[in-house]
Amino acid sequence: MISSHLLRRRLAFAGLALTAAPLFAADVTSTWSAATSGVWNANGNWLNVPVLGGFPNNGNGGVATYDAVISVTGSPYTVTLNTNITVEDLTLSSTNATINHTAGTFTATGAITLSSGAYQLSGGTISNTVINVAGGNFLFTSSAGILSNGAVFSGDLNLSNASAAVRLQSGASFSGVANLSGSSTAL
Repeated sequence: MISSHLLRRRLAFAGLALTAAPLFAADVTSTWSAATSGVWNANGNWLNVPVLGGFPNNGNGGVATYDAVISVTGSPYTVTLNTNITVEDLTLSSTNATINHTAGTFTATGAITLSSGAYQLSGGTISNTVINVAGGNFLFTSSAGILSNGAVFSGDLNLSNASAAVRLQSGASFSGVANLSGSSTAL
């Protein structure tokens, strides 16, 4: 039988152990490997910590969840996203990087955080994701990107390219200002 004093110490230690780790950390953090252009879904474009799985897509390579980080600086480069991808979180923090989302549905079960660089929605869909724009540029092109299924855009919607368009559907929303300065833009 455990004494009440020993039980309190064990519970206190267990409480400390639980608070020491993040509650929703991904199993693997994948970082874009170099300031060179390439497609998202190529394993060689990413460095994983710990060294497991492949390109960041939850379930890929036997890894349950991924965080994706694009922070490499150097020459300007483009990460092309043209397939369905789900991650825990995406952080874009390189002034030299552009994500060009041309097709497929992207879901971040945590959030997309854009602090630098550019995310260009050129025809794909962002679904069920919180998008935090705290710097950098979130660009919409004439290919009519879609925010869908409860996507929440936090920041200003800037539709400055000619014929830029975005469609908000199935409960998607934004907080901020909509700037429709390009010719023939549509929201």
